[in-house]
This record gives sequence, structure tokens and C-alpha cells, in this order.
Amino acid sequence: MIVERLICYECGSEYSIRLNGKKRGPGSFDCEICGEAIFAWVCIENDDYEITLVGARTWPDETLPMTEPYVAIRVVMMPRDTNPLGSIFGGVILSHIDSAGAIGARREVAKAGGVLPFLVTVAINRVEFKQPVLVGDVVSFKTRLVKIGRTSITMNVAVESERGAEVLQVTEAEVVYVGINPADRTPKPLLPG
Repeated sequence: MIVERLICYECGSEYSIRLNGKKRGPGSFDCEICGEAIFAWVCIENDDYEITLVGARTWPDETLPMTEPYVAIRVVMMPRDTNPLGSIFGGVILSHIDSAGAIGARREVAKAGGVLPFLVTVAINRVEFKQPVLVGDVVSFKTRLVKIGRTSITMNVAVESERGAEVLQVTEAEVVYVGINPADRTPKPLLPG
């Protein structure tokens, strides 16, 4: 059995997750306080896990844990990126999510005092498309820092599609990157000290 602590990055509520099974994979649940999706590793054998709200709270305005959104990429969707029904392939959006997350992660490391790192993608957690993206849409990929560890950094990437005067929320994902030494591809600390 494994017990982990999770924090809702929207409102600051704390959860305890108890994993009973051995086979784990990405999953999510909604915060009981604000309804925001919280991504976590869960047991995928017979849903053998329990999630408990430990403490409900709201972040004070000055201590929000996530940074302000940064538009890492803005692109006009072209006909070459469509499927036979005329909407943009999901894989094209996933590729931009990965690139945008890496751009935002490098920026956050530099802002924190590190040198621009070489990053590799470790995980893209749950991407659920809420709206189709069409040819001519101007799509923005906005990044925010979720957390930074010794060698890894987690970014939230929100995808918005502008269609005329309308702005549609397409999807969002948490992307995890690890800094590496390009010579031998071993993990490398992102920040000095």
C-alpha cells in the first residue's frame, strides 16, 4: 500500500490518496471544493485506490502556486493538419502541447535562476478534447508552472481556439519534463545548488 499527498493547484485543498493495487497509471479526480481536475497516479486494477479530503482551504491571492499563463505558441490551423472530416488531427494538437510545455518549462527554469536546460518529455497526463479545432482557427497554447523538482518540471498547458469572436476551451494537460545532460542523457539538476 502506498499513501501520497496531493494538493489542488486551483484552491489549495489537500488530499490523501491510498493506492492498494500494484498496477498504477495516470488518472484524475475532481476537487470536492472547487471542482478542478486533479491529476494523479492511481491503481488501475479494479480501481483499487481511495481518495480522502484532508483539508479544505483557499489559497490567499498573493500565494497562488501556479504562475500566470504564458502564451508559448499561437498558430493558425491549416488544411494539411486535418482529418477526412475537416477537423484538426488530435496528434497535431498533442505535438503543439508538448512543444509549448517545453518552451514554458525552459522559461520557468531561467526565471528561477537556472541555465536553459535540455528537456525530455516524461509524461503527458490525460488529454480530453472538449471542442474540435477547425481549419482557420487561431490556437493558443498557454503554459503555467505546476511544480519544479530537482531534475523534473511539471507544466500545465491550456489550449484555446479562437474562431472569429468566439474563444473555445479545447483541452488542457499536465506535461512532465526531465532535464538531461546531452552528452550521456542522464538526469541533470535544473537549478544551481
